[in-house]
Amino acid sequence: MLAQRTPFEDSARKDETTMRNILKQQLEFPDTPAFNATNKSLLAALLQKNPLERLESEYHERGQLLVHPYFGSTDFDAIAGRSAPAPWVPPLAANTDSSHFDPG
Repeated sequence: MLAQRTPFEDSARKDETTMRNILKQQLEFPDTPAFNATNKSLLAALLQKNPLERLESEYHERGQLLVHPYFGSTDFDAIAGRSAPAPWVPPLAANTDSSHFDPG
């Protein structure tokens, strides 16, 4: 979501090439403010090729995702209890307004 594409996607968007890139290509991040050190750390941990090193894999200690600095200010108890305020509430023209949904 930060880059609006998978880090392994090729310019022609061929599935075979994307799959090959997932297996062989090194993870690289664009040089943009969205990819700060915390975001890079989280993505690198989730996208580890070796399952033994991947954050929250069946081989990794459970709960490490929730304590990652990316989620530092997140109150998971409030989210689970449905008492956390929404981070953004879209302005609606009516209860049936769907203008904020992507039609594609």
